[in-house]
Amino acid sequence: MSWPGRLAALLLLSAHLLLSYSHNFLVEPDDDRLWLYAVAIDLGRNQAPALNQRIHASLERLGRPLSQRIRFSLREQYKRNYTAAAGVQGIAARIAGGRVANLRVDYPAYLGRTMYASFVAVYGVTCLVVVLIAMLPGDRRWLLATLLAVTAIAAMETAFDLAGDHWSGLPTLLPDAQTRENFGQNLWPNLPALFINPQVQLSPFGDTPRNHFILLMLPLFLLRWRGWITASYLFLAGLAFVHQSHTGLVLAFLVAIDALMRPAIFRTKSALVVALVLVMFVGRESLGGVIGVARPIVLTAAAAGVLSIAVCIYWGIRGRTAGLARILGGIRVRLAMRGDPFADLAIIAVILAATFPIVAAINAIGSEAQSLYFWTQVHGRSLGIFRPALVLALALLAVSRLQTSSGERFTEGLVLMLAAAALVPSLFEASMHDRHPIARIEREARPLEAAVGPAIDWGAIGRLSEPEIYYAIARTLDTGR
Repeated sequence: MSWPGRLAALLLLSAHLLLSYSHNFLVEPDDDRLWLYAVAIDLGRNQAPALNQRIHASLERLGRPLSQRIRFSLREQYKRNYTAAAGVQGIAARIAGGRVANLRVDYPAYLGRTMYASFVAVYGVTCLVVVLIAMLPGDRRWLLATLLAVTAIAAMETAFDLAGDHWSGLPTLLPDAQTRENFGQNLWPNLPALFINPQVQLSPFGDTPRNHFILLMLPLFLLRWRGWITASYLFLAGLAFVHQSHTGLVLAFLVAIDALMRPAIFRTKSALVVALVLVMFVGRESLGGVIGVARPIVLTAAAAGVLSIAVCIYWGIRGRTAGLARILGGIRVRLAMRGDPFADLAIIAVILAATFPIVAAINAIGSEAQSLYFWTQVHGRSLGIFRPALVLALALLAVSRLQTSSGERFTEGLVLMLAAAALVPSLFEASMHDRHPIARIEREARPLEAAVGPAIDWGAIGRLSEPEIYYAIARTLDTGR
């Protein structure tokens, strides 16, 4: 790929990443983002636990609903889930806040600058990682495929945004336990819409660590499909500090894939990296009790999964030509003939289909909290996480076929032209969005400031809404009052 073409591809890739973020930039002082902000500025200080104890005491004394108390407990336990994102946010907030002199006098004005800077900084670092791995030396198809994949995802989001988002998907594919919802109400339209318009909750261009993790599936699978399996697991180890829970989910899928397709890697240093990621996940994960992992049906399903992986590795390594080893070898050969992208995604699809009825059974007999916070969403979130990999695989297939039929120069020119043309609706969409996000955050923070008051009554703080409570935490951590 020529240097002018490579430069044009990088510029177009960066433009689509930035414009798509402007469509989804929802940073506002709501409960989720104020909590993420509080985690970031408390990193290394550990002052938030004492404040959380006051909040729990107030919620219990005031008899607030159990669901609200569970939400606060979950967030408190989950603060280690986004360590890397929190670190970048904290640094950016301190840099941006250093220019504001009225921290104690006008905290909403301070918060507008620091929240904006902290969230934008994390997305910027995420995009930098995507671009750097996409432009690694080697086959020119990888950069073109990445550009085409990002363009396609951005174009779908733009089209639905401009049309009003009347059809979109949520990750909830199962009915909540102990409700009257049915399967049809959850599967339609959520299942098909998750592939074409998952909304900001599962968009790779959103403003939360979950969104950043989804975007980073592009470089993860770029590494895998270039044959750098060990590097992909090392990359996944780093992603554990972006989104801890999703890392465990992806690890399970990748180990299952490699147990069937590449069992020999578990006799190499890759096995040590896999073990490292697993130990990191088990040692840092804190939601096991909340989602009910100790229930017999969950342990049985997990044991069956581990046994299946162990069987694939054992018979794959032994390499016999009869019995189960022959069957597994035949499957491996058929999948390998179609290429690594097809093999990986086909196995992911089989795992999702096979585990769906099992998860449905687990969900049906669990508590409402277990259902709400995990089991109804595990398959929907998985689809959202692996969606960029699917689009990347399709883009790679398109680029490869075009190069074979029409040549490299034609393929390069066509992809660049399509990416450039797709910028037009994205620019139009971006022009319709808020051009003063710092002022918007400041404006929306002022009612929270008025509700919290100049002196926080921690004994009665449970009467406030969740955004107001997390605003009080953030203000206390920033100002000391």
